Amino acid sequence: MCVALSCTTCVNVQANLHVLKKNCQHVKFKQKQNLLSNFHKLHANVLVRKEGADWCPFFLYSTKHTKQQALTSINKHQRGHAVTTAIFDPIAVPIDSISDDGNVETERLEIDWIRSRFAHPPQWRPEITDESSLMLDAPGFVDAAVLITLVQREAGLHVLFTRRTAHLKHHAGQISFPGGRTEKSDLDVIQAALREAREEIGLDSATVDVLGTLPDYYTGTGYRVTPVVAALVSSPSLQSEINEVAEIFEVPLAFLMDGSNHQLRSAIFPKQGARRSFYSIPYNDYFIWGATAGMLRNLFHFLRA
Repeated sequence: MCVALSCTTCVNVQANLHVLKKNCQHVKFKQKQNLLSNFHKLHANVLVRKEGADWCPFFLYSTKHTKQQALTSINKHQRGHAVTTAIFDPIAVPIDSISDDGNVETERLEIDWIRSRFAHPPQWRPEITDESSLMLDAPGFVDAAVLITLVQREAGLHVLFTRRTAHLKHHAGQISFPGGRTEKSDLDVIQAALREAREEIGLDSATVDVLGTLPDYYTGTGYRVTPVVAALVSSPSLQSEINEVAEIFEVPLAFLMDGSNHQLRSAIFPKQGARRSFYSIPYNDYFIWGATAGMLRNLFHFLRA
């Protein structure tokens, strides 16, 4: 596969992000010699700049072309025969601002305190993201659920995440919580989240204590997602579903609940036909963004309220 990358890792750029043909109708290509140089420098990848922009997060993507074939394709494109499609790399989108909301107090990051908070929730207001507000009036949402799993470690609570495999049609390579759309056989969203976690990472529902749910999160791709928060009560042996999950990993809850790690970015998403903002929470080599980061923001507000 030939993918035009930014300076990010291959795994990050292979992420399926939104296909954006509309934003790449008028791109300018560097001379062939420069393209060859970029291929050499960036793991056989071509840097593409939008007309009049210093940097563009939209790149060429071809699933069937080798390096030489991609160069041939570029020559064809220059003659008016485009054979490539654009994808979106959120890592290349500049940071607009860093959250100044502070952080969740340390004593609120204990499992007993969080359990009590769900049992006796305060009055609070979830954050309405641009992604959600653009979709609130759209019909036909698909119901889905994800499992936000809290894991007790010596250093404190951690949150369980998955990195999706690179070959998936939707959200390939992205960081997410275990989860997916609900099925008719599911009694409720909690059962749906537990079922998906079992299918994706082999998590036995008998090993978790469901604490509660957060407000539904509406995504720009037409899903109404219910985040189900649960705590591990034992240490099960997890097993990735190799066709869906490339990696299972954990991030300290204290890091995720520190507002200074929450980055706000914005870009034009042609599916909605408007510029919208989204959160990102990078952690080491993992780029948490979009709906996953948005749901973490609501957990952040819920614990701080």
